[in-house]
Amino acid sequence: MVGRESGDLSFPQDDYLSGRHAQIEARAGGGVRVSDLGSTNGLYVRLTAPTPISPGELLLFGETLVRFELG
Repeated sequence: MVGRESGDLSFPQDDYLSGRHAQIEARAGGGVRVSDLGSTNGLYVRLTAPTPISPGELLLFGETLVRFELG
């Protein structure tokens, strides 16, 4: 989970990030999905449904830019 108040990735200095902003989850088939958790500002493209992402893609949570990588 990504958020301002809690989560695996926490950015308390980012006022544009909701307390619980988004969730990134690994899928059984090897894919990964990012979901908005009802945040006020949404994600970069204002996702409204779970969306597949690939390694190397940039995600904007509030004013925080994160590069997604599998490790």
